[in-house]
Amino acid sequence: YEIQRLLQIVGDSTDVLEVLSYVVLLVTASMVLLALYNTMNERRREIAIMRSLGARRGQISRIILQEALLISLCGAVLGVAVCHLGVFALRGYIEGRTGISVDWTVFSPRELYLVLGVGVLGSVAGVLPAWKGARVSVAENLGPTS
Repeated sequence: YEIQRLLQIVGDSTDVLEVLSYVVLLVTASMVLLALYNTMNERRREIAIMRSLGARRGQISRIILQEALLISLCGAVLGVAVCHLGVFALRGYIEGRTGISVDWTVFSPRELYLVLGVGVLGSVAGVLPAWKGARVSVAENLGPTS
């Protein structure tokens, strides 16, 4: 009975942590979207120069989407690495407190899915900034700056 009760408590905690992780992912995706969207104002001149040199709107969009993908993938890989390093640093403490030995070198296939999912989410977050970047007017943004 007690073991079943303990597993129910731990199971509920796991569900709460999983929901919390999804919330963190959504907040992070919105931060990527806002960061890229706000940098489009600062990068209008560079985009206009690229357009005047022959870059098409689709190419500009792809560059911005690739940037969003790269930022997201780097963040996800760094997050997984930090988690494994944290387990490495705390493995003695965990084993001393719980008696459970944890191996920090074991990578789960779920971690690969997590990294890929974060990459897709980052690419989706980059759609609006890519659209904005592709719509930059060449004539308005190549004029003299004051």
